[in-house]
Amino acid sequence: LCANSANFGSKKFYITPGHGGHDSDDRPTALPLNVPMFYESDGNLDRGNHLYSFFVNNGGQAKMSRTTNNSSDDLALSTIASYANSYGGYFISLHSNGANASANYICAMFRSQGSSTSNSNEAIAGSKAMATAAVNWQDAVTLSNQTYETPRTFADYPFYGYHLGVLRTNSCPGYLIESWFHDYRPEALRMKSTVYNKVLAWQIARASLQSPGGSGTLQAVVQGDIRDLSKSCGYTNYTTRGRDQYKAVNGATVQLLNSSGAVVSSMTTDNCENGFYAFFIDSTRTYTIKVSKSDYKKKTKTVNVSALS
Repeated sequence: LCANSANFGSKKFYITPGHGGHDSDDRPTALPLNVPMFYESDGNLDRGNHLYSFFVNNGGQAKMSRTTNNSSDDLALSTIASYANSYGGYFISLHSNGANASANYICAMFRSQGSSTSNSNEAIAGSKAMATAAVNWQDAVTLSNQTYETPRTFADYPFYGYHLGVLRTNSCPGYLIESWFHDYRPEALRMKSTVYNKVLAWQIARASLQSPGGSGTLQAVVQGDIRDLSKSCGYTNYTTRGRDQYKAVNGATVQLLNSSGAVVSSMTTDNCENGFYAFFIDSTRTYTIKVSKSDYKKKTKTVNVSALS
């Protein structure tokens, strides 16, 4: 990716971070290793704040249905739809999913045309394209272990047998996205990381450049996780797969170095047992990732950031 040149051309986006207030519908999810409880509303709001910034910092306009996380923020879905209609533009509802503590994949829903289990046509032109771009971008480069390899875009009525409340009376092109499954515990641990949520928001913003459209491109993202492959993740009461089976390293220093060896950016992995790091990069060039922590050997890895057409 080239230097940040994205421009959303003054398009308006109404962002609604799902749920709110740690209420009964917030699907609290207990986490292993003494990591504090995960609430879907927290992850949704964190991604919403990052998505808002991507839009308004790159020539777009945006408004959010909530910017705090109190019980009063858990608005009726019809109220959210009404606010979105009044604002105009495009609509994005942010969620994460839950099922059987094992499933994990990306899906998005748009309002179908009419109430029929066989009609998957969109009710509002442009909605399906937006939803499809979003799931494709979130699926394209990921650390998540998936149980369904193909990103899934659904018309709401054929899938559920009813129209989703936040889409039912919404007149804006848009969709509801379920960004992975929070009850697959390694995913919830990642969603405790604001850096991870920023990457998920970056993917949705990049999808929005594709549909409904804009010009230029956003910064590149280099992401990864730091794990001790000689140790297990530390818990057996929840499903883990792939790299998630190994111990995430908290408190590791991760540095991004340019070709001259100078530190361009640095971060420390959080204490939420995910080991996640990411850097947002303006220039196409070769970088070195350097990882260090006491009692561990320092590690380096070369990454090439190239242009994306």
